Parts: sequence; structure tokens; C-alpha cells
Amino acid sequence: MLQAGDITGGADFARAKRYKKLTARLSSAQAKSRMAKLRSQSMYVLLFLIVIHVGAFAATRILQSQQKSHVTAVRTSSHVEGECLVMHDLNPEVQMIRETLLIKPVT
Repeated sequence: MLQAGDITGGADFARAKRYKKLTARLSSAQAKSRMAKLRSQSMYVLLFLIVIHVGAFAATRILQSQQKSHVTAVRTSSHVEGECLVMHDLNPEVQMIRETLLIKPVT
């Protein structure tokens, strides 16, 4: 028969005693209500993150489509009488940057 002071059985006895206390605490009504509250809060956080990610994705797609339409508009407005004019060449600041970087203007 093992007793609490035995070398081999003492650790098992103490472990069983801790397990019994832990089981009693986790099965109490207060612990169950706290676990339910934690579970619901974590679900709210997950839902919030999903909404944020979907919103960011939608905003990115909308901005990409707007940028594409603006680029198309600039390309179509830069064609004058069969020649392609680059609108940035008309801006003096862009010309200065090109000269600094030694970029030849498009003709």
C-alpha cells in the first residue's frame, strides 16, 4: 500500500491531489462563466478582424480599379493627332527630376 511519504508514490499522490483541486475549480460555476465570457470575447475579436480584413480588401480593389480607370484616361487624353504626348513632360518639376537622373524624355 502506497502512502503519501513513499518515494515512488508521493509524487503521484501529490499530482492526484492537485488534479482533484484543479478539476473542482474548473467545474465551478464562476469558472464556467468566465470561460464562456472569454470565449465570447475572442469570437467578437475574430469577427472584428474578419470585418476589417474584408473591408481593407474591398477598399484595395476599389482603389485599384479607380487607378486603372485614371491611367486609361491619361493614356487616351495624351494621344493628340496620332502622336503620343507624355503628360509628365509638360511639368517643369518632372523635367528637372529627369535631368537630374539623366533620363531622356519620351518623344
